Amino acid sequence: MNDEREILRRLLDDKAAALAARDAAFFGRILDEKFRYINAGGREFDKSGYIDFFLESGRMQWHSQILDDMTIRRYGDAAVVTCRVVDRGTFNGEPFGGAFRSTQVFVRSPDGWRYVSGQSTTVAAEE
Repeated sequence: MNDEREILRRLLDDKAAALAARDAAFFGRILDEKFRYINAGGREFDKSGYIDFFLESGRMQWHSQILDDMTIRRYGDAAVVTCRVVDRGTFNGEPFGGAFRSTQVFVRSPDGWRYVSGQSTTVAAEE
């Protein structure tokens, strides 16, 4: 079970690197066809909308994404990841940055772990 957690940790690191590299093909492979993500502003994205908005449109450019305070809980072929995410980048050419709490759900498939759902919330001021 610890090996599976390490695989998920590496996948999350690879996901952060793929955001900065604008690697849409990576996300095409790991996002489930029924993927849903809700950002800190409450906007919901499906798989194609996520790839378009965060990678292909050019509106977002991550300089870095750091994940820490991570917990991975396995439930059979599912895993729930909670962590703190610190983003730095530009949105429509303007710098942005912030810290968020994130919950991400993965399901193990014959092709490896697939990202099926996620949600981010702005970190409370006292953190």
